[in-house]
Amino acid sequence: MGQSGFQQIRGNRKLRTAHNEGNSDIGKWLKWFFGLQYLQPKEESDGFAELMSKAPQEDCCTAFADYIVESYVAKDAHFPPQLWAAQSSLDPRSNNAVESFHSYYNALLELMIDAYASYKAG
Repeated sequence: MGQSGFQQIRGNRKLRTAHNEGNSDIGKWLKWFFGLQYLQPKEESDGFAELMSKAPQEDCCTAFADYIVESYVAKDAHFPPQLWAAQSSLDPRSNNAVESFHSYYNALLELMIDAYASYKAG
């Protein structure tokens, strides 16, 4: 959601300015959208409804919200919440599946580097 959301923001001067300044109602509202990905898939719909209740009454905001619904929120979206919303992790050190993956990957990479260094040394 992040990259395509930013593309939509960059493509509209009013959204881009508000996002970059960040302290306007529109700027704050736009930044809240990127928090949706940290909700569980079953919570995402309520989170989106909460965001829409705080939406500034601007055509650019309506267009952005429509894009998010069509692409990420609707049941027939191109990328439904089950694909992008955070799943609970089995790793107790993190509640974010992406963080959990990176932690595992980094540990695995360190093991591979150590194994290679041992192999090369001896």
